[in-house]
Amino acid sequence: SALPHTLTLSSSGAQNIDITAATNTVVSSDSISVATTCRYGYNLVSSTSVNDNNLYLNGDASNNTSGTFFSPSDGTTILSNATNTWGYYYNANSAVAPTASSVFSPVPALGNTATIKTPLTTPASADISDSFDIYYGVNSAANMAKGTYKMIPDTNNSNNDGTIVYTATIADACIKYTVHFNPTSTATGSSISGTGTMNDQLIAEGIATQLNSNTFTAPNGYYFAGWNTATR
Repeated sequence: SALPHTLTLSSSGAQNIDITAATNTVVSSDSISVATTCRYGYNLVSSTSVNDNNLYLNGDASNNTSGTFFSPSDGTTILSNATNTWGYYYNANSAVAPTASSVFSPVPALGNTATIKTPLTTPASADISDSFDIYYGVNSAANMAKGTYKMIPDTNNSNNDGTIVYTATIADACIKYTVHFNPTSTATGSSISGTGTMNDQLIAEGIATQLNSNTFTAPNGYYFAGWNTATR
């Protein structure tokens, strides 16, 4: 039978970019916390609740000012006079905020997602509780109007708050099954039962796992040949 598991996700929601200086690398961070009983980890993706990934001054669609921003194409090249597409940056190994030379990836528009974190290939030794920052940034130009930039609400979308949406899902390998060991065999056509007890074993779906060694005691005249894994 499959075992239940739990996963929780929280975000601070700090996703605005405040332009205050004449020319400046501007970075905003969003604090993310994910806790799960799945020791293989989780998928974490982001998307937006609006139709594009542009930033608009004060959330006004008429204020789509151009400037110099992180590239929306490959996240490595700084473009001049580009529309104000912004980028996100997640460094799994450091809490240090990125600089203008850091690699930023484009914030995804509505209908698209960006993978921020993927599951572990081997299980952790304890339940997972991750806390980290995702950074959002632009490199503002001198002629860029000062103020708070954010995505505009999308009137065609029921979730029209113009924010970034995070989704955390349990890894496929976290679907676990309980293996119960039975000392009784009917392989010969009759019921033959050993003695002793064995604890149940948890098996994760999609992960090749060796069954526990037999600790049952065979009756006189018999020996343990192997586990019967046939469906019944």
